[in-house]
Amino acid sequence: MTITDAGDVRSFVSVALAQIGKPYMFGSSDISSFDCSSLVQYAADTAGLAGCPRNSAAQYDYGTAVTRDELSIGDLIFFDFEYPPQNVRHVGIYIGDGQMVNAQSEQPAEVCTASIDEGYWSTRIIGYRRIFQEMTEKDIIEAQVIVASSATSDVSSHAQTKAKPKSVLM
Repeated sequence: MTITDAGDVRSFVSVALAQIGKPYMFGSSDISSFDCSSLVQYAADTAGLAGCPRNSAAQYDYGTAVTRDELSIGDLIFFDFEYPPQNVRHVGIYIGDGQMVNAQSEQPAEVCTASIDEGYWSTRIIGYRRIFQEMTEKDIIEAQVIVASSATSDVSSHAQTKAKPKSVLM
């Protein structure tokens, strides 16, 4: 299933970025803290995508598979904590420029941004899924403005991590 209104991807990304700095808590079911899949589910529900699964493995079967070259803001990126990657154990939301927003268990154990192009996460990618329709160039620019405005607020005060997360199943 995919959302039919590309405008909702802007809301999806904006909601996820607004959670930066909230603590990580495995299995969290409220909005005071998140694990990786609850962050995705909360942002999707808030953006109007009801029915997004709760765990990362089920989220991997949701939406449409895309390649790295097709990756767009709002797409989901799936990872394993092991190398080579084999099983979905983590999910993040692509925010452009090789970055994602995710809730991770290692320092900082919170919702934060991280690179998918270098460091720990780059070697553990399993795949990508699109849960929103293709965006127009205008939609992409507007989503980039949301990401950029978040970066100039409190997002930049949170360090990006390249540390290995603890082996916690999501």
